[in-house]
Amino acid sequence: MTETSVQNTPINEAAETARTYNPGTIRHIVMFKYKDDITAAQKQNVITAFLTLKDNCKRNGTAYIRDIEYGFPSSKEGKDQNMEVAFFAIKTTNSKTKKKISIMSMKSWTAAKM
Repeated sequence: MTETSVQNTPINEAAETARTYNPGTIRHIVMFKYKDDITAAQKQNVITAFLTLKDNCKRNGTAYIRDIEYGFPSSKEGKDQNMEVAFFAIKTTNSKTKKKISIMSMKSWTAAKM
C-alpha cells in the first residue's frame, strides 16, 4: 500500500463545479456501530439498503457509484473500535459531484431508511 500525500491546494470552485471538471475516482468509506437494541434483522436491512445505493444514486439519470463492497471487523488486536460493518464505495465523478454527492446520497438514504 502506498501513502498518499495531501497538499494544501486552494480550491477553485468555478473550475471544480464546471461541467468539464473530472477529478476521476472517489473512494468513500462508511463504518457503522449499532446501538445495543438493534436486531440482526435490522442490521441486515442496513446492509441491504446501503448496497442499493449503487443502483439508486443517480445524477442526471446516470448512476455514479461504480461499486460497493462491505465487510465485518476481523482485528485480532481489538482495534475495530466496536464498528460492526464497513462499506467501501467507489464513485466516478464528472461535474459538480465531488463536493455534493456523498452528502446528498447519505442524507437521502438516512432519511429514507432510519
